[in-house]
Amino acid sequence: MAQQTRTQLEKVLYTATAHSTSGRDGASRSDDARLDVTLSTPGNPGTGPAPKETFHLRPRSFFLEEE
Repeated sequence: MAQQTRTQLEKVLYTATAHSTSGRDGASRSDDARLDVTLSTPGNPGTGPAPKETFHLRPRSFFLEEE
């Protein structure tokens, strides 16, 4: 079995927290209110994105900052 190593961070640049409620027909909001979205069930009428759609936004936003 391969030995796992931990990398220690030198400096924390940013910490964020958010709260989500009610699953697919719920809402998500960050503590600083910069993110505030109402979620909708896929295939049903609604004004917000499906929860799975928001999942794909996070990794790409990190890479855009690195380019």
